[in-house]
Amino acid sequence: MTIKISWKYIGIASVTVFLLTILLPIIIVKSIGKYQYQHTIETFEQYLTHPATLEKFPRTSIVDACKIEGECLENVALFVGRINEQSADHFIEFINKHPEVDMVCLNSGGGEVSDALRMSRLISERELATCMADYYKIGLDKTTTRGGICGSACNMLLLSSKTRIQQGVDLRFAGHSFARTDKATFSLLWLDWSIVDTFTEEPVDFEEALNIADTPDKQKHLDYLSEVKDISHLDSMKILSNNELKKYRIFTQ
Repeated sequence: MTIKISWKYIGIASVTVFLLTILLPIIIVKSIGKYQYQHTIETFEQYLTHPATLEKFPRTSIVDACKIEGECLENVALFVGRINEQSADHFIEFINKHPEVDMVCLNSGGGEVSDALRMSRLISERELATCMADYYKIGLDKTTTRGGICGSACNMLLLSSKTRIQQGVDLRFAGHSFARTDKATFSLLWLDWSIVDTFTEEPVDFEEALNIADTPDKQKHLDYLSEVKDISHLDSMKILSNNELKKYRIFTQ
């Protein structure tokens, strides 16, 4: 009897250890990944809020792109924020509704490579110029908002144009290795659990964007990719110096 009880408790203990050390962490990680994935979709906003005036403006909108010295490019399109399926759809819809737009300025830390490729293709097909500026004047009252960064997948958007304008000096063009995200899903206890896995891959989509644009300085941009390919997408991006901006011919004007 004693032996049977001992084995019984050993079995219970083994199952408990398995549940606590293996199965439960998997469930927690999967559920967190599912929440992150859904949260990314649910929190997409077509309108952004100006941090100072609390005025709302579209994620892609018509603005004036200005240098600190005061010179502005008037009535250009500005794309702000993360690149994902929803913001890319909004950008493409906006550009198609505004045939008068001939330039797109960018203020984005990057996002999904596949969606950046869709935006890059439109920029190339429409032969739009791209730009980065020190700051922008937004809305009817021309409220100013600071320029920022074009990093990671945003690089694809800027470099997919043959004409790239450097509208100022307070600009951060930054990059690292490119990565793609994928969602793994499995069912457990009648529920779907998922997690977003991120892995680095060769920047095939970036090269495709450059091939579509067929810019004369394509090789310099590929050299730039080689420069940043060893920087993990989990680390800080490399911000190009003025000399590096010229070396890789990031801007044409």
